[in-house]
Amino acid sequence: MQYHKRFQQRYDVKRIEFKGKLSITHIGGGKFVYTIPTKSKPHVGRIDFSELPYKKISLVAGFSVSGFLLFFMVFSKSGVATTNEKKPILTESREKQVSEVMELTKFNPEEIERKSEEYKNRLLKEDTEVEKALQDKKVKYISYTVREGDTLNAIAAKYRIPAKFIITENQLKDHTKLKVGQVLKIPNKAGIFYKIKKGDRLVQIAEKYQILVEDIIKDNELVSYAILPVGKKIFLPNAVIPEPPPIWVSPVKGKISSHFGYRIHPLFGYRHFHSGIDISLHYEPVRAARDGIVYFAGFLGGYGKTIILKHGSDYKTLYAHLSKIRVREGQMVKAGQVIGISGNTGLSTGPHLHFEVIYRDKAINPLKYVKF
Repeated sequence: MQYHKRFQQRYDVKRIEFKGKLSITHIGGGKFVYTIPTKSKPHVGRIDFSELPYKKISLVAGFSVSGFLLFFMVFSKSGVATTNEKKPILTESREKQVSEVMELTKFNPEEIERKSEEYKNRLLKEDTEVEKALQDKKVKYISYTVREGDTLNAIAAKYRIPAKFIITENQLKDHTKLKVGQVLKIPNKAGIFYKIKKGDRLVQIAEKYQILVEDIIKDNELVSYAILPVGKKIFLPNAVIPEPPPIWVSPVKGKISSHFGYRIHPLFGYRHFHSGIDISLHYEPVRAARDGIVYFAGFLGGYGKTIILKHGSDYKTLYAHLSKIRVREGQMVKAGQVIGISGNTGLSTGPHLHFEVIYRDKAINPLKYVKF
């Protein structure tokens, strides 16, 4: 913008800025001055349409040039366009996968179908690798100071532990409103800190929270089956806190056009296993079937635009062939919340939703949990 300072005091000057670097200044009539960033120094140029016979034509031409410069800025290598979208959980692995999916255009439809299944299964297994890495971490207390706009779910997503562990450790309620400056104690892996009471024994504690005594001893560097002093705090890795049964809701309202199980492929005519159900509907809102976290949101080969939600440690749900995605990876969602719009992307015979319920990385019949 320093190249246009001489025009800043003029009342008749109109200027378009992009990311604070590309600028186009209208200095009157059909005259424009533009600045485009390059690797060495910005390129400054002047365009004069004022000599054309018709003023309207000059203005149209001027705006056309402005549009071209904006296009150049966004799509050239010297551009500075950025994105605020969050990176996937496993960035390098996910970026490699995206490039592989884009290569699918080189294959025939049947090959796209097969490779899409491979990519999906590989994606689901990444979660197991992440959880294993978290379990191998040594337990530490993390002190987190609440900032403006923070929520329990957002903090839990950031540290990739269930919100209930933060609630339990800090003696909060489910809907507690956090205060800016409030300090929270957060374990760096899934689990809770437990304060020893009179009469407690490790075996009883392990049984109550459904974990192994050996894991308690390992994570707290204890002498095997030691008698612990009353008031001492120990960490219980992956403790299971009893909670009410999860609520499942229908992601859409529509007619089932294809059921779970073996069928004749609607595009290719061969017999194959259909890992979900198809619901016919025309570009309608798609809702989360359960509370969870967005595990994947993007293009997934033959599945088209796809969202995968993670619900606890065992369940995931998949929503495919979407026309629009309304959530981002790492975002916490509630059952019934709109996450996208149904569509016809990927290998599809028409607008519909392909919906899957996945238990421990294996697809199961969604009708066991959701009614349509």
